[in-house]
Amino acid sequence: MPENKRASIRYRVIDECLRNPERVYHWKELAKACFDELSEDFDNYTAPSERTIKGDIAFMRNDKTGYSAPIEHTKEDGYRYSNPSFSIYNVKLKKEQIHNIKQAFNILKQLTNNVQFDNIHDSILLVEQKLQATNIDEELPQYIFFEETTNRRGLRWLDPLYKLIKAEKACRIKTTSFDDKIFTGVYSPYFIKEYNNRFYVIAYCHETHKIHKVGLDRIDEIHESIQPFAIKNLIDHKIFFKDIIGVTHNDVPVEKINIKIDNTSADYLLTKPIHDSQKLIKFDENEYAYVSFELKTNYEFYSKILAYGSAIEILDPKEVRDEVKRISAELFKLYH
Repeated sequence: MPENKRASIRYRVIDECLRNPERVYHWKELAKACFDELSEDFDNYTAPSERTIKGDIAFMRNDKTGYSAPIEHTKEDGYRYSNPSFSIYNVKLKKEQIHNIKQAFNILKQLTNNVQFDNIHDSILLVEQKLQATNIDEELPQYIFFEETTNRRGLRWLDPLYKLIKAEKACRIKTTSFDDKIFTGVYSPYFIKEYNNRFYVIAYCHETHKIHKVGLDRIDEIHESIQPFAIKNLIDHKIFFKDIIGVTHNDVPVEKINIKIDNTSADYLLTKPIHDSQKLIKFDENEYAYVSFELKTNYEFYSKILAYGSAIEILDPKEVRDEVKRISAELFKLYH
């Protein structure tokens, strides 16, 4: 759990304790209450230290970044609210906080503007209405702009698939491939992946007993299935995509790939890595940068490499170098 989430839980627990008008709390008692709450969900969680609890109290007292909590330290060496009716959940948001939240919602609305998640849009609208009730009427300028998808076909399936994934329900999906082959199968959908302005559902296919990526723009129909959701085949997103670029899994091993790239293009590659495994081996200020990757090659990998044209040369392994040579030869034939 991220530290800011743990801190948020501690603030809630401390608030619950200090709202009790019948007693005061020593920092050790507050630490134990926080430990009891957090240790239920996390193994090997240790009780917060005196420094942590007193830091939490200082934050809660702060009238700029915290809650302006009226926490007093009593003669009995304990803490309590001087105003028994106070709670951090009754604190009104400051103008700057509302401004920041509205800016965040501007970004969230933009990210979901052209994506059909009905429930999410309803939630955004509800919170917006609550924010408008703060009597701070302002139309905030937009400073951040995201690329909108130009591939709208298939977006109508986002909300139905989102609901199926959340409810852990299997579904029957009918698809038509780019070469007009029709396939209908039962899938257990695990998550939705966006890559290069195209959405895919990553799902276990009950017919093939394999994990498939299904482009939403290839889907013709979706119907809920009575077959049980294949929870035992559930996959982890980070692990599933760790060794590839994009969404295509080929039956090839992870291998180390070495390239050299001319200095004109090196800065762009080095400041915008194409994969997490990318490493700079050495940099020749006069000519080239030498870079390595450890991944599975796929269509997306070759597309990224070929996008640099003659600026990149594959050094090894030989089979990857030969594949780039083959693609380049086919390209040469078109223009020769």
